Amino acid sequence: MAHDLIIRNGTIVDGTGVAGYRADVAIDGDRISAIGDLSSATATREIDAAGLIVSPGFIDLHTHLDAQVAWDPLMTSSSWHGVTTVLIGNCGVTFAPVAPDDRVFLAEMMESVEDVPRDAILNGLSWDWTTYPEYLDAVQKMRPALNIVGILADQQWGMAGGDATGDQLVAGQVGMGAGVAIAHQAVIGGDAGAHDPPVGHGVGAVGNLAAGDRHVQDERVNGNDFHECVRRRPDPSGSGNR
Repeated sequence: MAHDLIIRNGTIVDGTGVAGYRADVAIDGDRISAIGDLSSATATREIDAAGLIVSPGFIDLHTHLDAQVAWDPLMTSSSWHGVTTVLIGNCGVTFAPVAPDDRVFLAEMMESVEDVPRDAILNGLSWDWTTYPEYLDAVQKMRPALNIVGILADQQWGMAGGDATGDQLVAGQVGMGAGVAIAHQAVIGGDAGAHDPPVGHGVGAVGNLAAGDRHVQDERVNGNDFHECVRRRPDPSGSGNR
């Protein structure tokens, strides 16, 4: 029986640390079914990879494609470079959970972090979600070319409001990310501190994540944790620290 696909004549770099080697790769359904000399095998489709490297897809652990996926489902330029899975929610900002009144704040926050235009975010996203699971459902409808894994951003903690429980708001993410670069919060011009979680507010969530063997990302500044940096953020009025 013919394979679905054979990639022939490529140099395989499999990520195990062994030197690259010349071989063919057969794929059936969504699984690699054979690796080796498949010169006698046939396939419905064949790709000649002579002179090219055949490798597992790369995982990009730091992206800001949280909104771009809406108007660029190919998620370039990550997809141009062999990336097959991306992590979103980095630097303490993403777009869920969120209440309607906080959408502009989040768009401005992302603009300050990654220079993605606020209006592109506000007009490019459908905003038909409040909780994180609803956001993931919306992203799935965008038909992204890559696998997407999300972490809960600290700026979203408690933003959705309403009667939903914490678990209902954030289910589906794989950890928590804290971005503490002061410039990210100061560029907006407003008081980002109004959205900072109270000190200790996320301790239970972090404990639950750790208990579930999930990932907690904590971006630190000069060795200080997020909440300590928030407390010491300079006051724009010049009257001292907050």
